[in-house]
Amino acid sequence: MIKVENSIAGEDFEDPVNGYRRYMDIQSLMDFIIINEISKNPDAYRLSTYFYKERDSDGGKIKFGPVWDFNLGFGNVDYCTQGNPDGLVINTFNDVCPGDNWVIHFWWNKFLQDELFYNDLKQRWKTLRSNQLTDQRVNFVIDSVATLLSQAQVRNFQQWPILGQYVWPNYFVGTTYIEEVNYLKAWVKSRFKYLDKEWEVKNSNVSDIDLGLYSVGPNPTNSLLSLNFKETIPSDLTITLYDSRGVIFSNMIKTTNNKSIELDIRGLPSGLFLIQINMQGKIYTHKIIKQ
Repeated sequence: MIKVENSIAGEDFEDPVNGYRRYMDIQSLMDFIIINEISKNPDAYRLSTYFYKERDSDGGKIKFGPVWDFNLGFGNVDYCTQGNPDGLVINTFNDVCPGDNWVIHFWWNKFLQDELFYNDLKQRWKTLRSNQLTDQRVNFVIDSVATLLSQAQVRNFQQWPILGQYVWPNYFVGTTYIEEVNYLKAWVKSRFKYLDKEWEVKNSNVSDIDLGLYSVGPNPTNSLLSLNFKETIPSDLTITLYDSRGVIFSNMIKTTNNKSIELDIRGLPSGLFLIQINMQGKIYTHKIIKQ
């Protein structure tokens, strides 16, 4: 773990090959952040954070999870981060709770300082919102669970008559079961609206930039990526494509002539990629969004 922490604290922590990605499963890290931010969990990243190392035979990466301890999430806390649906716990908790004995470790803000990772996180959010986390699907799950518990909740409040009463640290106190369910649905809808704005994926304008020697585009793209050179392609040119975990993709070149190269990225998953162009003793890097 000393090597891992040193890689996060180091100056080259953003390097897709030599930085922290060499030790971490980035997919699980992104999902861990997203799940905890959906619930605005004030215990995330500090008290209720688990991760483990895979066997070397399975890749040897650190995976984040399982997620747990959401009793203060989903608008159910009246201190520090509060129950309103705005704000990110990951970068505001230490400001609103500076006197807490367990503040958030430096790892988490360092991850967000990595532009490649943060953009990939936003792309992951966009993908989930189009599939597993649509408003309709989330409301369906809440309604389904509420119906499933409709009889059990009666027995629960007969045993513990706290419905309509403040129990620390409630942010909202409903007088009926239906009020509590409706509050949850409204809160989640507002939270998603906030995260949609906070994690909006903005299109890159790399394709419109004259790089002097060549241009790259279109960006974003879901099929072919073109490198168009002003002069003949240098004989020492090498092209490397990485994902946010540092995994290298090869055999992407589809067509080429003496002034242009096309990379076929249709087989890649949606997300953010880093293309490295090495020529004439210099390395040029560009962030590419695969839609």
